[in-house]
Amino acid sequence: MLEIRNLQKQFNRGTANEITAVDKLNFQAWRGEFIILVGSNGSGKSTLLNLIAGNLNADSGSIKLNGDEIVEYKEHERSRLIGRIFQNPLSGTSPDLSILENFRLAYLRDKCKSLRIGTGNDFREMISEKIRELNMGLEKKLDQEMGKLSGGQRQALTLLMSVFARPTLLLLDEPTAALDPKSSVQLMKLTEMLIQDNQITAILVTHNLKDALQYGNRILQMSEGKIIRDFDAESKKNLNLNELVSWF
Repeated sequence: MLEIRNLQKQFNRGTANEITAVDKLNFQAWRGEFIILVGSNGSGKSTLLNLIAGNLNADSGSIKLNGDEIVEYKEHERSRLIGRIFQNPLSGTSPDLSILENFRLAYLRDKCKSLRIGTGNDFREMISEKIRELNMGLEKKLDQEMGKLSGGQRQALTLLMSVFARPTLLLLDEPTAALDPKSSVQLMKLTEMLIQDNQITAILVTHNLKDALQYGNRILQMSEGKIIRDFDAESKKNLNLNELVSWF
């Protein structure tokens, strides 16, 4: 469970350009919840994700994961608990390493590191089986450099790696923004399947209102650093595109 209490973040404090990006924000997310987070540019969505992930430090407030306070954790400490997918398919992976080597790094995220990073036959077969589920034929290209793949392929593999590392929470910041329509649909379907199968708590930021309606079991709207709308699964079913557009 994710629990946020009175979370606050300001930029340019004490100046004429002071901005309150996240304003004493409160909400809870339960295990297996797939939350869709919408809002206009500048509403605080990405700032909220950055605060949860540890890319930004909160001015005040509390962030708890499964009852443990993490607001003072460094970003690398939170990475053992939190997976993240970015807009840019080039982020989140090591382009000069092979698919297999990238998965090995993801596998070691929540484990004690040793000097030897093995990619033996057993590990290779395990990764091959996982990747085969993508139906992209990439299980036959485990030694190919990640940087030589398409954006859609990299995003799909990044998502699979994030889930493979068994995170408590998955944060997705407009992961389809740089993808073509076909790849976007594939990635969204894969995202929902992996979240459901692994019962991961997830927050997806998107500007695609059709996706906001189609996916997830809860929708939140942010404005001026606050959550101003919160629809659970049943209420979300009654929303339509025209109503969602009217929010903006």
